[in-house]
Amino acid sequence: ATSSKLGGTINVSLIGDLTLADRGGISAGTQGTGPGGAVNITAHRVVVGSRSAISTASTGTGNAGDIAIAATDEVLLDDSSITTEAMLSDGGNISIHAPYMVKLEDSQVTASVGGGPLTTGGNIDIDPQYVILKNGRIVANAYEGTGGNINLVAATYGRQHIGAGD
Repeated sequence: ATSSKLGGTINVSLIGDLTLADRGGISAGTQGTGPGGAVNITAHRVVVGSRSAISTASTGTGNAGDIAIAATDEVLLDDSSITTEAMLSDGGNISIHAPYMVKLEDSQVTASVGGGPLTTGGNIDIDPQYVILKNGRIVANAYEGTGGNINLVAATYGRQHIGAGD
């Protein structure tokens, strides 16, 4: 969903799993003065792989939309991304809730804002039992203005590093 005025909201609600693969994507955005649409996903497991993406964006003066992912088990990203980006306005928030695990392998969760000094970047909230980063990144960027906050609430954090010879 993309609009020059108001971005459409995308709601995906599944009892089973949501899998995005082979550069699949779910995105909402605005190019004008209206706010960008939100992406709301509810599923048992959310698996995003093979250069797939869940995103919201604003290239106009309307704020980027929020992304909310609620899994009843886990969220797994492999060579993929979850992003919000605003070029001239405030960024969207990203919220990922999964009772078991959020794993980022060669993947990123990013909220970016590139507007002027009065813009504010989106916040990132991640709330599982385990957070695992294997060459993964969680980033709140502000090229100008104020960057968003990152809030990780997990019982265990893990980082897997692959070095030469591994």
